[in-house]
Amino acid sequence: MWLLKMMMCFLLLALCTYLGRLVASKYGKRVRELKEMKSVLNLVETKMKFTYEPLGEILKELSSQFSHNVSNILMKTCQNMKQCSVGKAWELALETENSYILKEDKEILKTWGRMLGKTDIAGQVQQIEQTAEFLNYQIEKAETACHKNEKLYRTLGVVIGAAFVILLW
Repeated sequence: MWLLKMMMCFLLLALCTYLGRLVASKYGKRVRELKEMKSVLNLVETKMKFTYEPLGEILKELSSQFSHNVSNILMKTCQNMKQCSVGKAWELALETENSYILKEDKEILKTWGRMLGKTDIAGQVQQIEQTAEFLNYQIEKAETACHKNEKLYRTLGVVIGAAFVILLW
């Protein structure tokens, strides 16, 4: 009986610790996805300036270079472009993909998407640069939240698990 109780307490502590780490990891994943989106913007800008490839081909090519969520957004944009405009396709892809990017981040990215294909290359490049600046600000905010909250949730998971163990013992 004592051994069973000990094993249950250990499993409860392990579960709470795991859940704390799981919640904490979301903050780091948001930072990573925002940085990847900024890289996407920079690469699209470069390809627009120098290769003059169609946007669909650029996004399709870039989709293989990034993590799962960002890659899915790029692929869904390419697929949606067959049925609607580039801007609408980008917006739909952002909305339908489950990523760690917050609503305020998505609004910044949607603003860029609305301008796609509506101006010449110079105008689109300027819009990309402006969006990249907004993303820099969001990345800074996300990194601050990450540093603050990652440690908090990891510690909270362990403390809550330890509290349950103490209460059950």
